[in-house]
Amino acid sequence: MTIQNRLRNGEPDNSGRLSMHVPTALELEAANVIDKLVEAYTNNTSIGCFAPGSYLNRCIYCDEQFQGDKRALNCLSCALTAVTGKP
Repeated sequence: MTIQNRLRNGEPDNSGRLSMHVPTALELEAANVIDKLVEAYTNNTSIGCFAPGSYLNRCIYCDEQFQGDKRALNCLSCALTAVTGKP
C-alpha cells in the first residue's frame, strides 16, 4: 500500500484504531513524491535524469558530486526539483 493511500484511507495506530487525521494537500503531494521515489528505487528506474547506481557523477545543474547510474545527468535533489517543480 502506498503512503498516499495510507494517508487517504487512515491507518491503524498502535492500539489498532483508525486514525481520523485528514491529510492536507501538502501531505498528499509529499506522499506522492515519496511513492515515486520508492517505486523508482524498487524497480531501479530513473527519476527525471537521475537513476540509482554506484557511479560517482557530477550534477549538471548544481555541480555537486552524487552517486548514481553511470548515465545519470543530475543528482536526486535536482531531479526531484525538475519533477515536482519545487526546490
